[in-house]
Amino acid sequence: MVSLKTFLSTSVALIAAFVTVEAAVAPTYPFPGSIQNEGQAYDITWTFDGKNPSAKYRIDFMTGSNDVQSVLSNVATDVDPAALKYTFVTPEVAPHAAVYFFMFTGSDGDVAWATRFGIVGADGKLVAEEKKTQPNGDKIPWGIGKLSGAASGNTTAPATPSAEITTPPVESPVESPVVNEVSPPAASSSSVSVAMVDNAETSANGASMVKPVLTFASAAIAGYLAL
Repeated sequence: MVSLKTFLSTSVALIAAFVTVEAAVAPTYPFPGSIQNEGQAYDITWTFDGKNPSAKYRIDFMTGSNDVQSVLSNVATDVDPAALKYTFVTPEVAPHAAVYFFMFTGSDGDVAWATRFGIVGADGKLVAEEKKTQPNGDKIPWGIGKLSGAASGNTTAPATPSAEITTPPVESPVESPVVNEVSPPAASSSSVSVAMVDNAETSANGASMVKPVLTFASAAIAGYLAL
């Protein structure tokens, strides 16, 4: 039979390994508070750890809560993560609010979200987000946007919590999302299997959301093992 101390020692090692998991791609723009003008071109930017240079990424333009995200349109596919940027022409949307974000999905399963950002029209006016808290109670503003004049039928799917990379937005999506909002997402534009994590609220991946809890647990276990 495995002793309690042996079990706890193994658990600490597994926890340590888990909390060090980071998203290979970490979005850097849009950043919290970013506002884009309809019809103008902007560079979506990110950092890349270079550990899997053969991976290719899909970038989707998203809206919704951290738990249920909608794909408004696909921005790009087969993106080389080493490029570190991709030019995006901001479409006409409604409402003009900070309820939009980007989700990155890698061919290797890596997922990351940029923070939520605002989009304004010719008048430059930005309205407040419709919702002030997430469905789970987190104080992260959000809302549901749409492409102006576009037919309905955007894909929505519940996000299954996991290591943030699939996160936030936005907020994982981060708020102004979006994980940086990071949570678990799906690998296609027709579904999202992860929650987003916002850059401002958390790190660029879902793992950042569990670190505080796991760190506390590790400290408690370490104290016991020292007895």
